[in-house]
Amino acid sequence: EFFFFFFEERRAGIKGFVGKGDYFSVVPLDNRDYGKQCKPPLQPERRGKHFGAGVASNYIFNWVNNVAKEVRKKYPDKYIASIAYADMFEPPDFDMEPNVAICVCMADGWDGYGMNILKAWTKKVSRVFLWEYHYPVGHFPLVYPHKVAKYIQEIHKLGVKGMFMEMGDMNSALYHINYYIISKALVENNFNVDKALSEYYRRFYGPAEKPMKKFWSIIENARTVEKTRYNSATGSCLYKDWEILGSKERMKKLETALRRAESLVKTEPFISRIRIIRTGVMAYLKKQKAKHEKIVSMPTKILHVKKITGKIILDGKLDDSCWQTAETSSPFVTLQNSRAERKTTVKAIYDNKNLYFGFYCEEPYMKSLHLTQRTSVPGLCTDDSVEFTLDIGRKIKDYIHVMMNANGLIWYRWCGKYAQNKLPDLHIQGKTYKGKNFWSAEFIVPFEKITDGVPPESGAVWGANFMRNCYTPLKWKYNERSGARWTAWSPTFATGYHIIDRFGKLIFE
Repeated sequence: EFFFFFFEERRAGIKGFVGKGDYFSVVPLDNRDYGKQCKPPLQPERRGKHFGAGVASNYIFNWVNNVAKEVRKKYPDKYIASIAYADMFEPPDFDMEPNVAICVCMADGWDGYGMNILKAWTKKVSRVFLWEYHYPVGHFPLVYPHKVAKYIQEIHKLGVKGMFMEMGDMNSALYHINYYIISKALVENNFNVDKALSEYYRRFYGPAEKPMKKFWSIIENARTVEKTRYNSATGSCLYKDWEILGSKERMKKLETALRRAESLVKTEPFISRIRIIRTGVMAYLKKQKAKHEKIVSMPTKILHVKKITGKIILDGKLDDSCWQTAETSSPFVTLQNSRAERKTTVKAIYDNKNLYFGFYCEEPYMKSLHLTQRTSVPGLCTDDSVEFTLDIGRKIKDYIHVMMNANGLIWYRWCGKYAQNKLPDLHIQGKTYKGKNFWSAEFIVPFEKITDGVPPESGAVWGANFMRNCYTPLKWKYNERSGARWTAWSPTFATGYHIIDRFGKLIFE
């Protein structure tokens, strides 16, 4: 009945207000809640090691099917459109109605898992579209026209109907080749990427064709040339990009090629086009390289972990005597290392059985805490919450990630080691306490499950970071774009927390 409202002008009650087009969306909110207060029949066993999963697929797409079935009775030429995303990325176990169209959100990449799920969807529905993501913020440029062309050819074979590109880089000079090749490959039959690139270099750069081809080839080939070295570092190592891919030698070659191009162009529009590459690409590369060198030269955050003999009562209050002698961390900062409006600190202690963390979160608006999650899900980070990451032995290979909201709901995973559906119970516990103008959180991490029961030796060093997500009112100058709501002990200088080479050090005493 609700959807018929949009199809029929007479029922809308507003002249001229009627749904147009052939596709009408049925999509849950982007918070992974899925109406959990109603206790929906989710499938936690379908959670894997990827962002995408099938936890909510049967539940959500059964709902989509029911809507599509009813709509088809009266409007057989209309489609109910939904998305394959996050916990509903994988197809359901049942067939979809013939008037369902799916937009597959390719957050899990073009290889392996992501492509396999896309192929599975093409067998479930007749109309498949793509939602692509391009967020290479801070990384060495992801310029890959040949890979793009190969991907587009594959989706053509699968019968994909179209593509939406969500672009977060906002640098058209840096990534215009990717978008140019995507556009041509989508609309041209028998597309030849090398022919298209040759035409691009010749027509866009004129007399500077050869050095500019060399310039872009150096960038594109960097990941292929450095594949062995680059893959030895976890994908969350943002700064390995600039140490390995953006090496001084490679930067020098890029500068040489660009200077040669500048010397060859004498007339417009080629002079302006080369100037765009100088200001929009080379200047960006130099700025990011300098930023990398500055960041890696910064002292690593250190927190000493004192060994205790007393007993900890898990209540979130942090008033046990053991906490009083523990070292307090430096106040959290924004991810870009600016002062945070809310004071947040953390302490760490341990004994022969457990590692303990205690967070203190200053909060003048306790009644405004944002707490919507009802169960232990990855979406806890959308509530007022704290998180920590723990790299045992500081191997920069894998790490435990734990989050807990201010209501005490806890969720964790072991990134790089276990798929979520195969993660053993680590017995990590947590409690929170809400005071007058603060809230605090207390965690117990048993060594039994993470080091086979063996506590760290005195002097051992582990990697860690501690984070806070704050959604209560902030001052006007701290807006969403400034990233003031997301703070950390060790700033990552990125758009997220999971930059393993920016973890601080826990030194066990």
